[in-house]
Amino acid sequence: MSDTAQTLVEQLVAAKGWPEPQLLEDILEQDEAAVPFLLEIVRREVTDWPEAETLCQACLLLGSLGATLAIPALIELFYRYDDDLLEDVYRALAMLGAEAVEPALAVVRDGSLGWYPRAMAANAAIEGSSQEPALQVRVTATLRELLADYIARAETLDGEEIDVATSLVTDLALLADPEARALIDAAFEADIVDQWVIEPENVADDYRRGGKQPPLPSPRAWLRRYRYQYREHLDKERRRQREAQKPERRGTPAKRREGPKLGRNDPCWCGSGKKYKHCHLRQDQGG
Repeated sequence: MSDTAQTLVEQLVAAKGWPEPQLLEDILEQDEAAVPFLLEIVRREVTDWPEAETLCQACLLLGSLGATLAIPALIELFYRYDDDLLEDVYRALAMLGAEAVEPALAVVRDGSLGWYPRAMAANAAIEGSSQEPALQVRVTATLRELLADYIARAETLDGEEIDVATSLVTDLALLADPEARALIDAAFEADIVDQWVIEPENVADDYRRGGKQPPLPSPRAWLRRYRYQYREHLDKERRRQREAQKPERRGTPAKRREGPKLGRNDPCWCGSGKKYKHCHLRQDQGG
């Protein structure tokens, strides 16, 4: 069975970001036999988009397989990357449940990391603890502790730390944690919350509604979503091929993307005034 699992995972790599959904199903059917080969993908260094997509798929497959032995390798990704592939890393950890919560919280507490890895690790801890009330208490206590520290150091925070504080406020408000309400108000008073992301009125609405329960981690939700994305990909490829076969019209310049590539901390192109990472980044990247 391990030979079959290895062959299937090799096909996943060869697909360069767009494996057929059935291949992903076939890998899942291999169960624990596929885990060592998927871990090899997770431990490789990503250099381009197809490799990043394959890495994300390997992470999600490990989460779907309940491979808790992959937790250290998944946690390591928060230290190697600082981009949207961490969204799938956090989803994989959330699927692994209670055993992933404390390792994820260690990432959240690590001040050497930027706001984005820490925010994604917080998501993993919140969703991974959704079935364990005692762990939920632990998670919210950690978020409150960190926010209290940022409030105490408000005058010395840099932009990255304000982004972390904003993320903490957003998470605690979404959870409508009663013990965090005064802290959130204090964070706004200390001016350490980016109000382009969340305003006091948003917080009040969250608490009035009683918060939003974290989604239950679903081992197959990502695969259903991927099936839809795969169909869209095939449709786009067919349209691209049809366009390429059309005769070129004289005098019609080729369309090009205008303007420089935006950095994550640049103002968003839409004119909202928000940073690109807080506005259209994920939409532009197909998230």
